[in-house]
Amino acid sequence: MPVAFRFSLEALLVRRKHLEEAKQRDFAAARRALDEERSTIEALAAARLQNMRELAGGAGGARCPDLRLRDLHLLHLDAVISAGLERSSRLEAACRQARDALLYVHRERRAVEKLKERRRRAHQAKELRREELQLDETNARNNERAARDRLVRAKAGKAQA
Repeated sequence: MPVAFRFSLEALLVRRKHLEEAKQRDFAAARRALDEERSTIEALAAARLQNMRELAGGAGGARCPDLRLRDLHLLHLDAVISAGLERSSRLEAACRQARDALLYVHRERRAVEKLKERRRRAHQAKELRREELQLDETNARNNERAARDRLVRAKAGKAQA
């Protein structure tokens, strides 16, 4: 009866799979945060552009306090966009770091999986060879028994003749 394959490092492989799943979640969270920050910056830039157009279009008939208020609003948007760009660059770095960590644990898991597959193939080859040896041994015994039986029949036939 063939022996079932048992990988001695299965617990390590399971641990590496769980670690890779955790790193995938970390990378996805970092990517979502980066995408959200970028969309926020784009919305702020669009609002800034709209305010610039309104300021340029209505500057001729606008009162001075209104112009001043719009100018302050534009300065505020510039500051918020600048802070958003700084956050975005930090999030990009965090995203790259999370991606690198994910790639590293993925490579580590794949290495253990390749080892498992090599050991499985070696185990199958060993089992196949063991089965072949058993068949060869059984065939040798059967041939030996058949040769003995022929010899016994031949002796019995000579004894009768």
